[in-house]
Amino acid sequence: MGSLFQELKRRNVFKVGLAYAVVAFALAQAVDLVLPTFGAPDWVNQTILFLFLLGFPLAVILAWAYELTPGGIKSDATVQLAQTSTVRRQTILDKASPDLRDTLAHLG
Repeated sequence: MGSLFQELKRRNVFKVGLAYAVVAFALAQAVDLVLPTFGAPDWVNQTILFLFLLGFPLAVILAWAYELTPGGIKSDATVQLAQTSTVRRQTILDKASPDLRDTLAHLG
């Protein structure tokens, strides 16, 4: 079970799901404010919310199947582990963390 969560984390499924939920919520709030101004019927707002709900599983599935690399979006099956943005980001943070620790130690 732990390996499933590690794989979901490596493929950024949690980040994509959270980002989608936040953006969909913000857009739903904006739609709820703007549509009455134009006299749109209630079914328009309901349809937009329904489309946001349908898009969530699609976004999560695409996050599982594809990986964002420096060369663009590629199928996860064709991407080497060293090419993923997650590994590159972790490497950068690992190199930067001693300097960050020293900086924070001097400030504290």
